[in-house]
Amino acid sequence: KRQLLAPVPAPGTGSDDRGDGVFLVPPNPAMHDEHAADEERHALRSRAAARDEDIRTLAARLSGDRALAARIGSWRADCPPGMLTELAEAAATARTAAESAEAVLAEARTARAEADEAAADTARVRDERQEACLLYTSLMA
Repeated sequence: KRQLLAPVPAPGTGSDDRGDGVFLVPPNPAMHDEHAADEERHALRSRAAARDEDIRTLAARLSGDRALAARIGSWRADCPPGMLTELAEAAATARTAAESAEAVLAEARTARAEADEAAADTARVRDERQEACLLYTSLMA
């Protein structure tokens, strides 16, 4: 098809195959053979069907791309410029608060351990005094 639409080369340019400036359509057996023409029609239909399938595939991809572009546009509307900076500052503040809370928790755990140890010592002393009191009471009786 391109050869039919191409201009005839100027004589002496050497851009044609034969060099004599004659434009020649390549022969096609479908021009004179019905069987060859039928095969050519089937081949054309097959190529057209393949192109249609490619077009459907590309249309589906285009639809997906448009949906993604819409989601990105919506995200950009919801998260204007500077929003990431604000979020980073909020994260830094939260990180500082978490570190402070960890320090307080560590102190509380230490105090709890000391209180548990003191409670155990107190319980031991109480038990010793109760035994001593029972022993004294049994000796007096």
